[in-house]
Amino acid sequence: MSKEKDGGSAFPVFDGRVGADYQCIDAGMSLHDWYAGQALNGLLSSGSTWKIGTEPINTQERYAKTAFDFADAMIAEKKRREKKRRKEKAE
Repeated sequence: MSKEKDGGSAFPVFDGRVGADYQCIDAGMSLHDWYAGQALNGLLSSGSTWKIGTEPINTQERYAKTAFDFADAMIAEKKRREKKRRKEKAE
């Protein structure tokens, strides 16, 4: 995924140089994947049965899909807020 779609790197590793010459040597996990992992942790540790509409989330696949749905929503909200900040800054 591109930065536009996945929020960029959550844990990039840089080469240690200081200043404008530094290079990212490992992009690490995407922010999207980080958000999904955090959402999955919350879903599993809550001790509750989550539902989408009236359908319970009761399989690994449903938990994974729901976690990534949360991550999608978080990335979309992050983009919306960044756009708002840029607009406010320009005014």
